[in-house]
Amino acid sequence: MPINRYEDEGVANYWNSKYEQSYHPYLHGRQKKVLELISKLKLPKGSKCLELGCGGGQNAIEYVNKGLEVHGIDSSDELLKTANELALAHSNLSFSNVDLNQKMPFEDESFDLVVVVGTLQYLMEPSTCIKEVARILKPGGHFIVCQRNALSFNVLRRPLSFLSCLISQEGFEWGGRQVSTSVGTSVKGTKEVLIKRMVKFSNLTRWFHMAGLETIYVEGYTPDFSISPKLFRILDKFLNIIPGLYRFSHVVLASGKKVIRDS
Repeated sequence: MPINRYEDEGVANYWNSKYEQSYHPYLHGRQKKVLELISKLKLPKGSKCLELGCGGGQNAIEYVNKGLEVHGIDSSDELLKTANELALAHSNLSFSNVDLNQKMPFEDESFDLVVVVGTLQYLMEPSTCIKEVARILKPGGHFIVCQRNALSFNVLRRPLSFLSCLISQEGFEWGGRQVSTSVGTSVKGTKEVLIKRMVKFSNLTRWFHMAGLETIYVEGYTPDFSISPKLFRILDKFLNIIPGLYRFSHVVLASGKKVIRDS
C-alpha cells in the first residue's frame, strides 16, 4: 500500500504550524466557507459529524463549536497526535486512525454529516470512498466537500498540469488520458507514494451520482491570497457571478444529500 506523506513528522509539523498562524488565506479561508455551509444546514445540537482526513483536528474543533458531536479520522499517526491533544478538553470530540482507501469501521446510517477538506486528492479511488460516505450517512444526511480544483486558473500557470487534468479521467496533476490510479514512486524510487491529484467539478458530481447522493450545492472559492487580497476577492466574486466560470475557481465547494427512499 502506498505511504501517506503526512505520516512524516516534518510534513505534519509544517501543516500544523500553518494552522497556528492568525490567518492563512487558503487553510482558514476554506475553513470559513465550510463552516458557512454547515451553518446553513441548521442541524440539531448533538448531530453526529464525521470528518475524513481530519489531520491535526483544527477543523474538527470548529465543528464542535457549532454544537456537533464530532469524530475525525486520518491515517497519519503524526497528525493525530495533535488532534488527540485537542480532544482531551472536549467530551464530544474524538479521533481514530482509519485508512480511507478501505471500508470504514462504522455502521450503516451512523452520521448526520460527513465533511472532507483537502483529502480526496490523496486517495486511490475517491469514488469508492464517496460510496462509503453514502453508506454511513443517515437518510437525509449531508456530505460537504472542499477540494483544490483541477481546472483552476492557478493550475494554468503550469500548462502541462492543466492539460493533464483536462484530458485525464480522474484529474491527476501529472496524469495522462484515462489514468485510473494515483500511485508513483518516491524521490529515491524505493517506496510507492500517492501522487497529488486535484478534483474536477464534473468528476465530483459524477461521484455523487454514482453513490446515490443528490447534489445540493456547488460553488467555486478563491482565497484572498496575501500577494493581492483585494484582487483575489474581486476575482472570487467575478468567477461566481458569471454562469459557469466558477469551474475555474481555486477551490471546489460542494454538498450532497443522501436521498430518503420511500419504503
